[in-house]
Amino acid sequence: MRPLTQKTLIKVFLAWPHLDHRKALTGFTRTVMVRAFISERRAARWSRELLVEHSPEPEPSDTCQHGDDTQLLLEQALATLGPRQRAVVVLRHWELLTVSEVADTLSCSPTTVRSQTSRALTALRSWLGRSQRFRDAGDDACSDRIGLRYED
Repeated sequence: MRPLTQKTLIKVFLAWPHLDHRKALTGFTRTVMVRAFISERRAARWSRELLVEHSPEPEPSDTCQHGDDTQLLLEQALATLGPRQRAVVVLRHWELLTVSEVADTLSCSPTTVRSQTSRALTALRSWLGRSQRFRDAGDDACSDRIGLRYED
């Protein structure tokens, strides 16, 4: 608590020449102390991170059998979507984020994420259904990963 008090006194001392209402000094000092406390807590949150040699996240598994061809085809299909739909599909099905995490990331509601995902997957299924290369590739592992199955 001593460092917080010292920080508060230093800030009040530095602001002293600019204070117009010295009668309200108690409220000003309290505000400075609260803000210093919040700032200190915010900084402490970041300093609690531990550095480790290896990432705790599992290595991504490459389940695609046809590799570059299928990836190129999926990239072309994603390019046909609008930026918002593309972002939703990539975050939901490639990065494996939850609906609420995607909503927070894109600053929208979870309902918007669900509707954009539905519309995007419908458009992708339609586009991939028309693509003969996707049918020839027959790579169900990649298409299953992001919920895409072509429809006859």
